[in-house]
Amino acid sequence: MLAVCAQRGDSDDVGAVLNRAGEQFRVETVTGIDGVVARLEADADGFDCLVTDHGLSWPLVRDVLDAVHERRPALPVVVTTDAAATGVAADAIDAGAVEVFRWPTTEQATLLARRVRTAVSGVQTAIRDLTPSECTAVFEHVDCGVAIVDISEDDCRYRRCNERLAELADTSVEAIEGRTPIEVFGPEHGPDIEARYRECLDGDEAVSYTIGPDPLDGRVFHEAQVRPIATDGHSESLLVAVREVTSERERQAELRRSRRRLRALFEHSPDMINVHDAEGRIVETNAQLREMTGYDEATLTDMSVWDLDQAADPERALSLWEEMEPGDRCRSEGEFLCRDGTTFPTEVHIRCLGVDDGERFLAISRDVSDQRERERELQRKNDRLEEFASVVSHDLRNPLQVLRGALDGAAEAGDRAHFDRGHRAIDRMEDMITDILALARQGDTVGELRTVPLARIVETAWHNLRTADATLVVETDLQIRASEIRLRQLLENLLRNAVEHAGADTTVRVGTLPDGFYVADDGCGIPAADRDRVFDTQYSTAPNGTGFGLAIVEGIADAHGWQITLTDSEGGGARFEFSGVTIDE
Repeated sequence: MLAVCAQRGDSDDVGAVLNRAGEQFRVETVTGIDGVVARLEADADGFDCLVTDHGLSWPLVRDVLDAVHERRPALPVVVTTDAAATGVAADAIDAGAVEVFRWPTTEQATLLARRVRTAVSGVQTAIRDLTPSECTAVFEHVDCGVAIVDISEDDCRYRRCNERLAELADTSVEAIEGRTPIEVFGPEHGPDIEARYRECLDGDEAVSYTIGPDPLDGRVFHEAQVRPIATDGHSESLLVAVREVTSERERQAELRRSRRRLRALFEHSPDMINVHDAEGRIVETNAQLREMTGYDEATLTDMSVWDLDQAADPERALSLWEEMEPGDRCRSEGEFLCRDGTTFPTEVHIRCLGVDDGERFLAISRDVSDQRERERELQRKNDRLEEFASVVSHDLRNPLQVLRGALDGAAEAGDRAHFDRGHRAIDRMEDMITDILALARQGDTVGELRTVPLARIVETAWHNLRTADATLVVETDLQIRASEIRLRQLLENLLRNAVEHAGADTTVRVGTLPDGFYVADDGCGIPAADRDRVFDTQYSTAPNGTGFGLAIVEGIADAHGWQITLTDSEGGGARFEFSGVTIDE
């Protein structure tokens, strides 16, 4: 028996304890891994058991087990360990120990001796020689093809094989036994098979390789294992075991194809994908996430989820992930930080994955900037509907009341003035209805754009208005890309606004800008404090104004992609400049 101790001379080490056990043990004690290796290499078969001392550290015990398994795999090893040590027993058994003995315990010498004898007896029972009938039963009834090959320097022949090997080779036992690999499998495959046998012989260790799909029956794969089993001084004997692995290879191939498909889906998904661990560390990302954020893979895998997602709450996220089981899902809204410092909103779907090396979470994210903009646009439309409801319920009620009063007055007195007042109320309602319809359509697309002469559209819009003594001066010959109907609506509202606010004798000018045009009047202008509000609905300083005119102008300009700037004209009035206009030469 070989005892391994931390240091010699300790009265409480396993060697001393076994010598006091009263058993007929021959105990030899060595120290450290170097002592174990030296003794095993000097006489690997000279011991029936190896016992490690409880004072050895677990890394040293593991090294001892590795050394034994490398040099004498069948040698039983008993590991003694302090009772206070936790987890060592399971680790030692996993590493190949046959027994683990807790130290100290009462009657430890007797108990340890008993454990050693049990370990040695178990191994000896396991390696008892099989009887000839047992050997034949094993040889004939195993589910793989088996052959014994006698191989020398100048010859290689099958001494014996079973029916399963003959079946796998698509031949008979008689056609294999006593023949060489070349005679059995032909000159195309025989030399390669014999080379494998000699490789095993030269290396004095087992050799595994796969045959297929051609060497045997041309349709299936086989896995062969060859190991040396005996020598008589002149030739060696090899044990060859062959099993069909076609279905296994097909499963492996399908697994590889599935992995490639999953990898392609992961890498080329239109959604952003990352995998992170239970602590929020990002471990893998796909191309879409890298493209959208501007980070490379190395940078992202050096970040945490909350480094990337500015809206993530680490405490809440960690608590949520801790409660998730494999397959569970959750959803959140995020704000991803890009490499250039900008952010964009995201919708994040997270799924808990069950993997071998710990919890992983698959996060699939999508940029929802467009969705958020649509939501904002919908909210704006809803707000306009509220405004329309207010106009219909309140603002239109006023001129209706005026009209009712005028009709009542006319019915009683027949005075012409009452009819005039009623007509003015009707005119005001018509103006309000026209403006409400125009404002309701301002979120629509402008339709087909075509090249139109700006001057002609301006003059048409002017003639559609009641302009009193106002003067129009057109100083442009621009040809621009626009919707003629919507452009005329824009100009009618601007020109009407100028006449109503600048006075009946105002002069309105329409001229050219480098990338657009302007409309200006010589009235009193718009105070600087009001310029941020003039495009709001229901903003008006005219007694009979609807408050929708400039809101309509802004909506039509936005639909064309134009920008509006409000400033002072040369005459001190208001000047509306439109830029970003497509001009045709």
